[in-house]
Amino acid sequence: DKYEITVVANSNTGNVYDGTEKKAEGFETLEFTVDSNKYTVSGLTTSDPKSTDVATLPNAISGTAMVKDAAGNDVTAQFTVNTTDGTLEITEREVTVSVADKTTEYNGSEQYGNETYTFNNVVAGQNATITYTPSKGTLVNTYDNGAYTDGSFKVEDANGSDVTSNYTLGTQTA
Repeated sequence: DKYEITVVANSNTGNVYDGTEKKAEGFETLEFTVDSNKYTVSGLTTSDPKSTDVATLPNAISGTAMVKDAAGNDVTAQFTVNTTDGTLEITEREVTVSVADKTTEYNGSEQYGNETYTFNNVVAGQNATITYTPSKGTLVNTYDNGAYTDGSFKVEDANGSDVTSNYTLGTQTA
């Protein structure tokens, strides 16, 4: 019977998009102890994925495993070497948008709700926009603040590149 060991590629999961590069590199370990003897695996490499944007990428293991004992002897024939790929994961960043209430005094003219909206949780240096139409009215009354236009949410990085796909628009308070 052969000894069985599993080489696992490193993972980097649970990352939320923040505009910086994330990566998963290498292995959890290439050294194993079996029956109180130490062994080292070589001959394998990982794909070492990296990304700045939202992604789920494998840290794939490739190559032919060689196992050596502590004295440097090739003992590969005594082992079954299994491999488990790792994962690099970056998920969308959720942002919210809101408009502050506005109170105006009746003056007989048409009045508009607040025209300025504010985003929360956008990466520093990036700019989020959305099409927003404030409410209007001339009578003494309480009006809704206005409405956002579906599909108009957009985020650009400092260079003007569209990075909207790295975001999800959560609560929209008008």
